[in-house]
Amino acid sequence: MFQPRPRVSYVLYAFAIFFVIFAFYFLIHAVSMKVNFHYTLDDSNISVKKGLISRQEQYMSYETIQNIWIVQGPLDKMFGTASLRARNAAAGAAAAAGAAKRTMWGDPSRNERKQEAATVWNNTIDIPGLARQDAETLRNTVLQKMQQNPPADTGSGL
Repeated sequence: MFQPRPRVSYVLYAFAIFFVIFAFYFLIHAVSMKVNFHYTLDDSNISVKKGLISRQEQYMSYETIQNIWIVQGPLDKMFGTASLRARNAAAGAAAAAGAAKRTMWGDPSRNERKQEAATVWNNTIDIPGLARQDAETLRNTVLQKMQQNPPADTGSGL
């Protein structure tokens, strides 16, 4: 006898395909970040090199670092990882300069907004995917190097 086959909803198929594509993208992204992310601590600065297609390099000297802290979100806590984040004072200065420019001359142009965002972005270095203990050790190492490289007195009075 002929028995009808049960129908599976196309929504279920679409969900399964979406899940497989998302898992594949996440896997490729995680592997490429691990392979294409390098940081170096030398005598005078931190350097971060990242990117697969467009290579980015960031440098921050120890004497300009104003803040250094460990970031650990809910997923980081679940997996026991953390990120080390360092920021210098130029990020606040760029935002203040942009705010002053807006109040004096009206709204900034598109290029000025991009430049302001790039300045703020480029003044933060993020080193993700560290074990919590490694992040603390790295933070202590950077703090020691900051003490060895104090900011130069420019005589500006600030």
